[in-house]
Amino acid sequence: MSVNLKELYYLHLELTEHLQHFSEHVDSKSRISLLVQGKPLIAKYFKISIALSHDLMSTKLSSPHLEATIRRYAHDTNLEAKKIIAVYIKYGHGCDSNQRLKFQMDIAEVTTLLKHRIKNEKEYLIPEYKLIQEYDLEHTD
Repeated sequence: MSVNLKELYYLHLELTEHLQHFSEHVDSKSRISLLVQGKPLIAKYFKISIALSHDLMSTKLSSPHLEATIRRYAHDTNLEAKKIIAVYIKYGHGCDSNQRLKFQMDIAEVTTLLKHRIKNEKEYLIPEYKLIQEYDLEHTD
């Protein structure tokens, strides 16, 4: 097991705070600035999130239903990471007046996706990961 759960918790807090700023600052210029500031945070988050999904997929889980959830999560992680990072790259240098509405829609989608991911990780994946870690500790020589 290679995922540092404390680091993931910390990233959840940082990311939640970062996403909150988007709702506090609704003008495009402020949101572009937030986007640029958050790019390293997003990259770090997805690096750990992908590691979590790989670790979970490589172990026996507590239920078949959870195995399906993990497979879907791993698949979605790759798709969502590409989609979210594309938004960060697309608007990293700003947007013109013709792009503002699309930019606002893209930001709304990104924040929704990330909030949903964090919620799922906290409710399902992290508890399962903890169970696996405890089992591994109990069954090592």
